[in-house]
Amino acid sequence: MQKFLNTEKLFSMTPWKQKGVSTFLLLECADEDSPVIQALVKWPRHEAIPLFVGTKDEENADIGPHLVRVDRDSQLLQWFLEEGAEHGIIFFSEASAEVLGAHLQPFLECILPDDRRKMFRFYDPVTFYYFLPSLTPEELRRFMGPACGVACTRPVCAEEGDSLFVEHLVTLEDAPPRRWLPWILSETSFDSFAIPAEYSLALALAEFFYDTRRSTARLMGKEHVTRFAQKIIGQNQDVGLSRQDDFVVYLDLVAEIGTGYRHDPQFRRIAEAVQAADTPASALQALSAGVDEFHAKVRGNGGEWYHAALQRVLGTSYDAWYRPNFATEAAALLTGLYPERAAYAGEQVVIDLVKMASREAEKWALSPRPGICLLAGLMFFLGIDCVTDHRYPWIAQKLREDVSPALKTRELFELGRRLAKFELQGQLV
Repeated sequence: MQKFLNTEKLFSMTPWKQKGVSTFLLLECADEDSPVIQALVKWPRHEAIPLFVGTKDEENADIGPHLVRVDRDSQLLQWFLEEGAEHGIIFFSEASAEVLGAHLQPFLECILPDDRRKMFRFYDPVTFYYFLPSLTPEELRRFMGPACGVACTRPVCAEEGDSLFVEHLVTLEDAPPRRWLPWILSETSFDSFAIPAEYSLALALAEFFYDTRRSTARLMGKEHVTRFAQKIIGQNQDVGLSRQDDFVVYLDLVAEIGTGYRHDPQFRRIAEAVQAADTPASALQALSAGVDEFHAKVRGNGGEWYHAALQRVLGTSYDAWYRPNFATEAAALLTGLYPERAAYAGEQVVIDLVKMASREAEKWALSPRPGICLLAGLMFFLGIDCVTDHRYPWIAQKLREDVSPALKTRELFELGRRLAKFELQGQLV
């Protein structure tokens, strides 16, 4: 997302030159640490109208969208143009803040093409950039109401060009009567912003991943980092997140236990707690608590138990992986390598992982005995979806190679050792 608007072009827009036309910022506060809230505290003379007041989301009014009237020389406006354009959009109107806010309030809820009702964050500039041009003239007139112009920044996923501007759509006298109805999204409108907005979010999450897990990101490569972010977004149907900051938290937590945690028997308790949550916030809290428990019981202080387990892996010969004849014997080997993780998962879960690995080993044409045990080890250490997890693209690449089962299995063993070394050297952080 660009963090600025073309101010010269913005100030040349006709609404700036008309008497009686005011400028409004519709800002998303997001949370108590939001840059928007910090800006409103820094320049307190601006009256901010919380749009959630009077709606079913009133209890979250402080962190919902706020409508603020600003003057051209306002420091808040200058901050928005120079740093905060990703946090909202600009409206021009002859109406008061109360009238414009009352007009926009019903549109905070929308009806999707499949008749589901959802919160509509039209004030997100990525959504707004694609949503507005998709409207028919009648829809555009209804949406704008008492506003005579709008402006928002261009998202990074858009084609080249300046910010989007729409001028003189209706006058206040011509505005249709206000009705308290949610916005009904046509398939055309929904498709216009849903895909670009999702891609823009994926790019933002990928950038966060690069900033916080640089070694891992370099080993993964740009394509797999982006795909990992897209997979995180795809899981949202179970969590119901809507704000980018929440997606960032979710990605950071899932990166600790794997995208397959929802059906990984090792993380059954975490998945059940997240599924039982009744709000996105409580789902994130449940996930965070589960990951904290996992670290406390499995990783140890400073990762000491995990590092000790990796040292045991490096000290285990290929023959040791070859010996187990039964699932219980393979499970015993894994338990000996990482007893804390086995205790966390439970004895039966470790045995079940070996049985799952048996089916996967046949699918990937691995040598039966060592292949099953090695694949079970990867699933045990890295998560049940390690073969398709974009954090570890080398595993799938190795399994897809057209070589003999014996050679592929031996190379999988060497790959596991290299992964252990990377982890111990801090190259998967």
